[in-house]
Amino acid sequence: MPSKRNLCQACQLPTPGCICATADVIPSALKISVLQHPDEQRHPKNTLRLAQLCLPNLSVYVGETPVDFAVIAKKCAAPEVKPCVIFPAQRSDALETVARHQFNHLIFIDATWRKAFKIWSINHWLQALPCYHFTQAPASQYHLRKTTRAKGLSSLEAIAYGLSLIDPVDVAPLYATQQAWMDQKRALMPKEIQKRYEP
Repeated sequence: MPSKRNLCQACQLPTPGCICATADVIPSALKISVLQHPDEQRHPKNTLRLAQLCLPNLSVYVGETPVDFAVIAKKCAAPEVKPCVIFPAQRSDALETVARHQFNHLIFIDATWRKAFKIWSINHWLQALPCYHFTQAPASQYHLRKTTRAKGLSSLEAIAYGLSLIDPVDVAPLYATQQAWMDQKRALMPKEIQKRYEP
């Protein structure tokens, strides 16, 4: 395996196979913030770093507690900000029913389901915001990491779908970047291991 110093810091691929230069930037003014659990920051199969390649307006806040997220909580309280949280809470509504441009700031939680629920539960400022879930999201094409939740999406796929519902921009570059990254990842695996991650 290549040593860490030979990996691209952005896409985490060996530098000869780095995909950063081929990731197209999506021209969206929509602000996207991600509350990322610390464990995900270190996970080699996390796709959030790929979404950052395509979305200059994407910000990541690492932590769990209200203290960790004090900066973004303050930003969301500004009168010009119209935020909503994408999380399947009991009181959430379908994002598909929202009019385009109704919100200018989407917030996602990047964690396993158990840890995401903890972040949601202890951050009361988050619960005070409008909350939405997906009802018609396309099936996940991310086969390198298993999920226990039915219809689970990668972080990149969730962001791409949410963005497509609120801002009419072409999100194809996000999916293309994820696919290119998966192709490079699989190419580095032994043949017998590659079969485990086929669609």
